[in-house]
Amino acid sequence: MTKPMLKPVPQEPPPIDILQVARTTPIRLPNAAYRSREYLTPTEMDALLEAARKMRHGHRDSTMLLIAYRHGFRAAEICDLRWDQIDLDQARLHVKRVKRGMPSVHPIQGDELRALRRLKRESAAHSDFVFVSERKAPFSTAGFARLVERAGKEAGLPFKAHPTCFATRPATSSPTTVSIPALSSTTWAPQHSAYGPLQRAQRDPL
Repeated sequence: MTKPMLKPVPQEPPPIDILQVARTTPIRLPNAAYRSREYLTPTEMDALLEAARKMRHGHRDSTMLLIAYRHGFRAAEICDLRWDQIDLDQARLHVKRVKRGMPSVHPIQGDELRALRRLKRESAAHSDFVFVSERKAPFSTAGFARLVERAGKEAGLPFKAHPTCFATRPATSSPTTVSIPALSSTTWAPQHSAYGPLQRAQRDPL
């Protein structure tokens, strides 16, 4: 009489302790590895605005980029910009800074004033925020970053455009149609035209 063959019983692998698994954290390279500089020239800014005007929401997008560049806004600052900070009658913009920045009052130039008035006039629904998405919600910083990157590609910039480019200025700057005041001033001073390589340290003292 033959004995029945025993079937091998599959063995389950031992449980893996996820705390013992070796992990590697991706290392982000310095900004210089992604773009050659941290600012935009006036010519590049003009090309960026022209590309933004051709987008689906051309007027809103170009106005957002113009205001961010003129007043040195970070992404969080331009996305949080509200109508109560803007005095259209007196052409004044009350700037609120993040990261311990100094608040200030900037004048609004003529092209900015016309763009803001049109934007407010064409806004379908009332919102406290100046720049809103299609869903009538405030713009997110990620959405602003995508807008800048997309406009940079359409404009044919030689490097990837980033919101950081709006908050920094080159070491020397001559008065142009897109120049902004000294970012460290409590009030706007048009006689100041020189900006540091990275204005963050001057604007946001430690």
